[in-house]
Amino acid sequence: MLRNYKRTLGSRRYVDYAPETLEAALKKVVEDGWSLRQASAAHNIPFGTLRNKYMRIRTLKSGGQTVLSVAEEHAFVKAVNICSDWGFPLTLTDLRYIAKRYLDSQSRIIGKF
Repeated sequence: MLRNYKRTLGSRRYVDYAPETLEAALKKVVEDGWSLRQASAAHNIPFGTLRNKYMRIRTLKSGGQTVLSVAEEHAFVKAVNICSDWGFPLTLTDLRYIAKRYLDSQSRIIGKF
């Protein structure tokens, strides 16, 4: 079984605060009228981080973004499982063609396909 490593707060310079602390700082700014600098100093969160969260800048996760939503992925998995129950094997190329056809039917143009 793999070990799920959990870093202790304060062991490195970046993300050296709990998510609850960030939410509390944002709540002070939005509801209580604190400035971003005041909330940053009071909660020991970098000003840039607090500003980005407040302005909703860089809200996407790092790395490549997914093409399909979670619900669409679950539907594809369900369809693949049904095909395997029927004894019809699908290769990776087949899955790519199915995904491409689905995206075309939704008028979504993705360069990877």
